[in-house]
Amino acid sequence: MVSPFDREDMSILILINDCRDLCKWAATIFSSRSLGSASIKPRDGQEWTAYRSGSNGREKVSLDFSKVEETRKDFPVLIPVMDCLNHNPDAQVVWAFEVGRFELSVESEIKEGQELYNNYGPKCNAELLMGYGFCIESNPFDCVLETLKPPAEDLLDALRKYQPEFFDKAGLWKPEAATFRLKKWDSNSGDDVWTCIPLTLIGLFDCFVRIERGLDISQDEIEQLTSLDKTVWKKHLPRIAYLISSSLVPKADKLSAVDASLPSSPANDKQRYAQIYRKGQLDIISSLRAGFSHYLRTLRPPPMYICTEAEHIPRKSYLLTLEESIDIMGMSVPLYRDQFVAGIKAAYGIDKVEDINGSSIEDQIWLLLCCFGEIMCWDHDRLSSEQRHSLFASQIKMMEQEFGLPQQADDSDDEDSDPNTDEESAGLLQIVKEAAGSVDSSVLGTNIWEHKMWTPAFLLDWGMRIVKSQGMMMRIAEDEVRFVLYLPVHDHEQNNDQ
Repeated sequence: MVSPFDREDMSILILINDCRDLCKWAATIFSSRSLGSASIKPRDGQEWTAYRSGSNGREKVSLDFSKVEETRKDFPVLIPVMDCLNHNPDAQVVWAFEVGRFELSVESEIKEGQELYNNYGPKCNAELLMGYGFCIESNPFDCVLETLKPPAEDLLDALRKYQPEFFDKAGLWKPEAATFRLKKWDSNSGDDVWTCIPLTLIGLFDCFVRIERGLDISQDEIEQLTSLDKTVWKKHLPRIAYLISSSLVPKADKLSAVDASLPSSPANDKQRYAQIYRKGQLDIISSLRAGFSHYLRTLRPPPMYICTEAEHIPRKSYLLTLEESIDIMGMSVPLYRDQFVAGIKAAYGIDKVEDINGSSIEDQIWLLLCCFGEIMCWDHDRLSSEQRHSLFASQIKMMEQEFGLPQQADDSDDEDSDPNTDEESAGLLQIVKEAAGSVDSSVLGTNIWEHKMWTPAFLLDWGMRIVKSQGMMMRIAEDEVRFVLYLPVHDHEQNNDQ
């Protein structure tokens, strides 16, 4: 037996099926012309007009909106005739609702014969196109909508507890709540690109970076995602810049592919609006990526890095190429630099380190340099006070604080029996072994390449984690793209000495 409720549902489905075009039209009219109730408030008092069926037929009543639950105050409103006005983002209008009437006031002079516009609000072209079927060129409110996928489970648990707005009632990640507006960066504004990125998005990406590095996230940091200043995340900003910029690439590629497959001249309004939307999105993405590139370039060392005196390079956090980092190492500990370079040249069979620039093994040598520097600093009794406080040593110490101290090997450890020794670590250990056999330890009285700290855990769990988290491909010159590493120092250690 079919219940009355079931029969009613079936009737509605049959009606929709028979009148599909009409239903689509009605749904489009409702979605494109309805206003959010939060946008329309009574001018005087809190009364709204409503109607009910009573003993005398249709009766008008006034509702005290101040007594309505907050969850019931957000609903769609249709206002015939007023919804015929076109949108202009520059129109200065005021909406007011009184008992029995809706009033739209224009704050600028309207001359006879001039079109009267409404202002639908600060909507980007994606919202205009999806909600109303059009978009506008040079939309001052246009933006790229960045929707984050659910993060790692550990972070999800913390966010679910302290940032519940990102989840629905069932505790599931809510994409619409994790959608952020990325504005266009103006290179002439004097502002950096971070002013175009919502602070909450920066905070979330900072959490992603911490999870990526195996770092703890405090309750306070989760609770204050929307209020923390970006200086709190300063040491992670290069990685965040790289991640956000990289996340925009697939969208840009897809938009460009669509553009390339379509005629350059639109045949109708639909195609014209779609073209305006695509061009606007590509312009914003291009500006943001240029802004991030500009920010990352500010972290590059000055040309004077090739000086031989350590005090000639400002003590700052830098994005460095491999040879730049080796040169900085050589400014304070030249003999250790020579030992590292000699080992690399012998193990890889190259005449000079620059021979591997841009190759697939450049990040591997970066890994070895980080580990070599850590062993050098660990065995600091051989270093002078000045060397222990050099820029290179400070960079290594900062990595210790960010990624933790590497696990020390016991004298009984044997890499051949280590269950963690896989093909990758075995290959790295072989390089270390070949480097150790080629170095004359008499100059320094020690051979860093022979140190017991060279273990699979040290190489992969510490060194490789640094390279993957701190490294990125970067265009350092017009015709040169290199793998660079961000090596920070503490704020209190930085200076502007030239």
